[in-house]
Amino acid sequence: MATRFEVLNLIAMRIALDRHNAQCPLPARGIHLNPVDRGLLDWGSLWGLPVLPDTRVAMKRVRIDCEGSADNVDEELEELLREAEEKGL
Repeated sequence: MATRFEVLNLIAMRIALDRHNAQCPLPARGIHLNPVDRGLLDWGSLWGLPVLPDTRVAMKRVRIDCEGSADNVDEELEELLREAEEKGL
């Protein structure tokens, strides 16, 4: 039998995934949780997506990851600016 903590987290993750799917044209590729929460839940996957520990996610929060996620946006922007500078743009 699931605990209240598990049920509430399951509901929160489903809501986050449904919102992502309704608002983002790119498919979700993972569900990210704070490592403490991920350890307490011990779910390897949900709805065909991996449930991954991520230190950037606050406890009691969830983040849906997709190709449109801005995780590496700073590095990508720096690379684009460097390429533009090299081309004299």
